Amino acid sequence: MGPISIKTRPRARRSHPKSRLGCLSCKRRRIKCDEQKPICSTCHFRSTSCAYPTPQVRDGRKPQSPTSTKPSTKPSTTNTRELGAIFCEAPVRPGISLADLDLFHHFATSTYRTLANEVGGSSIWQHHVLKWSMTFPFMLRLVLALSALHLSHESPSKSQHYQTQADDHFAFGLPPVVSIVSSLDITNCQRAYISAVMVCFIYLARGPRPGQYLVFSDKGRSEWWLLVQGIQLILGSYREHVFTGTLATTRTEGRRVPRLDKSVGLELWEHKNHIRSLRQLINHSVADPAHRESYGLALEALVHYFDEVHLERLRQDESPAFVHTIIELMFQLPEDFVILVEKKEPVALVILAHCTIVLEYMSSVWYMRGWSKHILARIRNGLPKNMQHWIEWPVTFMGLDRNELCR
Repeated sequence: MGPISIKTRPRARRSHPKSRLGCLSCKRRRIKCDEQKPICSTCHFRSTSCAYPTPQVRDGRKPQSPTSTKPSTKPSTTNTRELGAIFCEAPVRPGISLADLDLFHHFATSTYRTLANEVGGSSIWQHHVLKWSMTFPFMLRLVLALSALHLSHESPSKSQHYQTQADDHFAFGLPPVVSIVSSLDITNCQRAYISAVMVCFIYLARGPRPGQYLVFSDKGRSEWWLLVQGIQLILGSYREHVFTGTLATTRTEGRRVPRLDKSVGLELWEHKNHIRSLRQLINHSVADPAHRESYGLALEALVHYFDEVHLERLRQDESPAFVHTIIELMFQLPEDFVILVEKKEPVALVILAHCTIVLEYMSSVWYMRGWSKHILARIRNGLPKNMQHWIEWPVTFMGLDRNELCR
């Protein structure tokens, strides 16, 4: 018996509900539109303008009842252009889940308090940044990532769960930040600055990792240093436009008057006394004039930020009030000094070891935990034995023993 021949009719295309509510761009390209407003996911991804037809264009007559879908207003040219520029390199994750709403709520009620002191800057994070995140989804993803990492610290039993959420949101939020920094202007520099700062917070909140020590790494340039250079790029060109309007709040506004505290003053004197010893080390052991200059400038920056941190302590402010110090200290470190640190020059590492004291003052803040000891341990393990005694002060100040540093 030969093969059985079955006559079949041509298969009809599976029907699906038709929608006439899609955007004009998707209609022109004859593709399905997810009808998200004010801009659909396809237009987000393709960096194209997104406008929806009026009811008259869609069906030739006015809506028949009050329950009909209201027409979407066409976004302004400015908003469309900004969104297009920001999203041109990033896939868009449509919608927001209940888990996302939980993260958003946690940021709005808790996380924001840890990013700045109550008077000077927390309102920026609680109100203005969250308002921006409702317009620019990439900022929302950074907000959710930071909130997830905060919950990871607060709920150790669910740490992996929240870290996974943070990684997911960060993957969507980071590429647009790179895009916006590469196309800075006066209209987007504030959002670029806040976004870059959030990326730095997220990096710190992920915690210390082997091979990465903020200013230097075991291989190549430090990841953190590249992030700081991004902020330097923004402020170097648009500082006066960044710190205006919404971001014009000053640190001194409404701050407490410094109190008198002899113990704090004595501690500051001890720090400066050890820095004077480092100056003697530089004068007696560094022959290159350029290196001596770089080391001297680094010590000047360190003294300045010791003064600033201790002034905050006299005001009895919590650590978030001076967490900005770490980023600003990085700004003040000369590029030549950073290069010497990357080369693991002993004197440069000794100076950096004393910089970790500034980080130790911030260790009560959740995203700074562990960093000072992580960096100091690497410095100690990389120093020649005849230089070890030069870092005894930071080791003693942090209360670390030799066994802890060698882990």
